[in-house]
Amino acid sequence: MKLGKAKTRSGVKYNIAEYEDSDVLLLVQDPTKLTRLTDVLNMYLGNKTVSVEASDDLSEKIEHAGFARKMQTVTADGQSVEVPAPEHDTNGKFIDAAIAALVAGSWRPANFTLPSGDDKHKETAALAFLQTLAETCGNSELNGSKCYMPSLEKTTRTGTGGLLPKWAMDTATQILNAGLATKSRAKH
Repeated sequence: MKLGKAKTRSGVKYNIAEYEDSDVLLLVQDPTKLTRLTDVLNMYLGNKTVSVEASDDLSEKIEHAGFARKMQTVTADGQSVEVPAPEHDTNGKFIDAAIAALVAGSWRPANFTLPSGDDKHKETAALAFLQTLAETCGNSELNGSKCYMPSLEKTTRTGTGGLLPKWAMDTATQILNAGLATKSRAKH
């Protein structure tokens, strides 16, 4: 084993013992450890590669079903840039907003009937509806069902280096490239 660093969202790194190739070869010789290694590999690939693609696809399916992502236009020196509103600026927030709209009855897509009863009952129905959309997502097919095919060849998606979403970094880059930050600072 070798000493490595585990990254966190906050930017702090922790020491972690990392497996080397020879360690993994020894692990796969034991059937119980091979089963555990398979579980960990599937969990890792599911969380690191597939879940990002799946939330992108589910958000797209929700938009196609009629729930619009709230956008806002930012204008600076005659340049208009359209970005998601803060309440929809990530796929997670957008999906949560879709669930809330289904529960509240403000979004009524085809094939969804809002049940009567308390909010917990309505939320269960909303999640069941989103599950039907999720069943149609995937980049492959296995046993007659759409699915995501994890791959060891794919590069693991990582953050942009900070806590800011990609659209915010893109907008900031546009502002800096246009020299708007300097003009604004001089103006104020």
